[in-house]
Amino acid sequence: MKYIKSLGIFLISFIFLNIIISILSYFELLNTNIINIIKIIITILSISLSGLYIGIKSNKKGYLEGLKLGGIIVTIFLLITLIPKGIIFNKFTWLYYLMIIALEVLSSTIGINIKKDKS
Repeated sequence: MKYIKSLGIFLISFIFLNIIISILSYFELLNTNIINIIKIIITILSISLSGLYIGIKSNKKGYLEGLKLGGIIVTIFLLITLIPKGIIFNKFTWLYYLMIIALEVLSSTIGINIKKDKS
């Protein structure tokens, strides 16, 4: 259940913030380069929020919980990119997916430490 809630936090924040960026892009209020940077920041923010949540809800070994959740998120991203484009992998794609997993592990570790500090 904690994975479903954590994925929900990720998806809701990710989709909501991307809709806002899409609206700003539609009205040409932001430059394309700025939009690309903001999309990366949105991904980092959404992953951090879900990692913190799963870390707070975990009892021990937050890095393993983050690794599991990061793997689930990367699998979702892989499936989404494979459907319209086919198999296209380059070093930046792998770096992006490794960043997602590393950030999820880091934020879940921080989340479990926040939980320990409160107790």
